Amino acid sequence: MGFLFQVKNYQKPLGFIIDTAYFGGKGTNANTGYIATAYAELGIIGVIIASILLGFVIYVIYLASRKSNFFAFVTGSVYIFELINSSIFQLFLTDYFLIYILIVYTIDISSDKFIKIKII
Repeated sequence: MGFLFQVKNYQKPLGFIIDTAYFGGKGTNANTGYIATAYAELGIIGVIIASILLGFVIYVIYLASRKSNFFAFVTGSVYIFELINSSIFQLFLTDYFLIYILIVYTIDISSDKFIKIKII
């Protein structure tokens, strides 16, 4: 996201920079969470934007659970796991979350119909 605001971005993901600094560069991705990643990318404004976006992600998963608990659990787990390993900005730009939002808002995935489709 830093490229949109002309902010110099890191050459490697933040987790690998932390690995180099604290663990001697063993090649592990030391997770920093969404707050540290947002701060590293856009400063304090990035933390505010990331928190708002996280609230939106949780709200969309909640809307999906009102239609189908199974659908919300399966797809929501994927995105929550993705948030553990990457930044929230990456979730919106590269991980098809916008398509997920369209599916939740437009397709009728009520519990009975969704499970019947999957069984057949």
